[in-house]
Amino acid sequence: MNNFKSPCGNFKSPVQGKCEKKSMSSAEDITENIKETKEKLAGVIHQINLLKAEGCSEEELKLHIDKLHEYNEIKDVGQMIL
Repeated sequence: MNNFKSPCGNFKSPVQGKCEKKSMSSAEDITENIKETKEKLAGVIHQINLLKAEGCSEEELKLHIDKLHEYNEIKDVGQMIL
């Protein structure tokens, strides 16, 4: 006998309709979600191409992020001292 209970079982969630929404997904909803995701992807690819055209490189971005992390760590230590 399986003691597993559905997450939508006896528990009264403060978020109404969450479980019903997942089970009620239709092919149209999925198709719309795919369309939106493809549009977002196209936008991101466009932004990447614009940045590359401006001369930005991935290595430069990684270096910048590393320097920001270092700055934040130093700033946190300074705040702890104060």
